[in-house]
Amino acid sequence: MPMRLGVLAYPAFVLMIQMTRPSAVPAFERVHAYDEPSSRRPASLEVPHKAVARAVRKGLLVPVGDGRYYLDREAVRRADRRNLTLMLASGVVMIPLLWLLL
Repeated sequence: MPMRLGVLAYPAFVLMIQMTRPSAVPAFERVHAYDEPSSRRPASLEVPHKAVARAVRKGLLVPVGDGRYYLDREAVRRADRRNLTLMLASGVVMIPLLWLLL
């Protein structure tokens, strides 16, 4: 029985991590910061520095140079597509595992 639960735990954890990871993107989307004139400082949006650093590293946020950032829409679309694919793949993997374990 514990082995069965362990087999299901990995795909479930992948889904859970993707859904609960904090992100800076929603805060910048909410204020429509999509170009340099509409760029905002993360502190004004109460976004954690760690989330901003991760988004910059992934290319989702573009630094303007004076502490302001804006979203790269195309990069956000690609990241959303990649995350959806990962979540769907994890879900698809869980279905045959459930069938085999029952």
